[in-house]
Amino acid sequence: MNVQSTNPVTTTVIIILITFAGADSAFADSVTTRVEGKFNNSQENNCLHLSKFFYLSDCSYSRVTEVLVGNPLPWVGPVSNAVYFEVDSELADPLYVPAAGDARHAPLMTGTVTIDDQSSPGPEDDLISATLVVGPAARSLITNIPEIRSVQGGNVNAQPRAVHSWKRITHTVAPTNVDSAKPNTHGGFDYVIASKGFPSQICLADRPDDCFPAEHAQKIETGQNAQGDWQKPGSASIARGNALGGNIGAQSTAVVEGQACQDNVGGDSCLKGQTVWGSDKQNYGLDNLLLKVATDASGQIVTLEGYWTKEIRLDAGPPIFQPPEPQDNSWTAGRMTARRAE
Repeated sequence: MNVQSTNPVTTTVIIILITFAGADSAFADSVTTRVEGKFNNSQENNCLHLSKFFYLSDCSYSRVTEVLVGNPLPWVGPVSNAVYFEVDSELADPLYVPAAGDARHAPLMTGTVTIDDQSSPGPEDDLISATLVVGPAARSLITNIPEIRSVQGGNVNAQPRAVHSWKRITHTVAPTNVDSAKPNTHGGFDYVIASKGFPSQICLADRPDDCFPAEHAQKIETGQNAQGDWQKPGSASIARGNALGGNIGAQSTAVVEGQACQDNVGGDSCLKGQTVWGSDKQNYGLDNLLLKVATDASGQIVTLEGYWTKEIRLDAGPPIFQPPEPQDNSWTAGRMTARRAE
C-alpha cells in the first residue's frame, strides 16, 4: 500500500485560505432592494422666515427658535402651502385655491435602495444609496406669501400661484454613511442617517390621525393664533441648515422628465418662484434627506421612512432677524414611506 505524506506547511496554508474564503462570503459587498411607496402625503408643510419676523412665530418642526432678538416666540409648528394633484386633474389649475378635503393626490415613488457593508463585519460603517423615481404629479403652491395683486381671472385679492407638473423625477442619492445601526426583530438592522437622530413624527392636536405633513395644518397668516395646533414639537429638526436645526442627512441630485408649469401672473412665478421646482431659483434635488431603513437577515429592505426638505434663504425683513449669510432660513418639506416591492 502506498502512503502519501502531507506537508504540514501546505496543509496550514490551505486551511488559512479556506478560512478567509468563508469570511469573505459572510459579508456581501452590497444588497440592492426594489422598493415602492409614496414620496409624500398629498401636501407639504413648511416653515418660512416670514413667520419669524412678520408673524413673530416659531414654525419649526422641533422648536428651534424659542427667542428671537430678545423676544420669546410661541411655537406654532409647520404650516401649509404646496398641495399635489394628479396631472390631468381639473384642480391642477393656478386659479384654483386648494382646500382641505379636496381631491388631492399623494405622489407615488418606486426605485432601488442599496446597502453596502464595505465587506466589514459590523454595520456601523455601512453605506446607503438609492435611485428613487417620483411621479407623475402636479404641485400647486403660493409663490409669494405676502404679495397680493391682480391676477388672471380678475380676482384682485388672489395670491400669486403656480402649478408645476412632471412625468418623472429621478432622485439619485449617493452612498452615504449611516449615523447609527441597531439590530431589529427582522434579523437585520435599523439604519438611521440623521446626525442628530431621526425625528419623531408630529401630529395635529385636534386631529391626531392627521400627521406631518398634515392636510389641516394652519396657514402662515394664522400667525400666533396657530399656537396649540400641533400636539408637541418633534424630537429633532428635519432641516440641514445650521439656523434651521442642523440635522444633517443625505442629499439627492435629480433629473426631471415631462416638466410643465403654469401660473396666474403671466409666467413670472414659474420662472422666478423661490419655492417652485425647476424655476431659476430652485432645482429638483433634495437638500436634506433623513432616512430610517429597516433590513432583514438577508440585507433586503423591509421598510423605509424619510423626511426631506428643500431649503432656501429669503432675504426679507430686518437684517437683525437674519442668520449669517449664506445660511438658509426657510424650508418646505415632506415625508416619504416605502417598503420592499412585491
